Amino acid sequence: MLKHYNNKIIINQPVPLSIDLGCGAFKRPDFIGIDWADFGQEIVWDVRNGLPLLNDWVQHLYTSHFLEHCDATTYHLLINEFMRVIKHNGILEIVVPYGDTWQGHLACHYLKFNENDMTAIHEYYPKPKPTFNMVECYRDGIHLKAKFIVIKN
Repeated sequence: MLKHYNNKIIINQPVPLSIDLGCGAFKRPDFIGIDWADFGQEIVWDVRNGLPLLNDWVQHLYTSHFLEHCDATTYHLLINEFMRVIKHNGILEIVVPYGDTWQGHLACHYLKFNENDMTAIHEYYPKPKPTFNMVECYRDGIHLKAKFIVIKN
């Protein structure tokens, strides 16, 4: 297993990769997990140092119940890192608690999300390219779910 890196890493997995960022103990099957604490996932890493992946290595980046724990500076860094590591036509999939629910207001949640926050990700990079092309964004009970296609070329 690959653990505790101080710099960008080489992974002995077929590229492009599927990444579960902030996976905790519940990593998606067939994804490479990244989290700051060791839950048995492949990579133990503090994302405040960026993502330990090379440019255009990721086909599918999934993050669930992680981004709300980031401060604004880390969140901004990660949006840029997502654009860097996700390949052209790759997928970014985000699941967060909806900001107006009690789950969204837990003390450990620094950011509160709604549809406008996902639109902001879509609008962040200059058009026409590169961009996060939002293909879906909806509320599912307590969750806000969004999916983007990364357009680079």
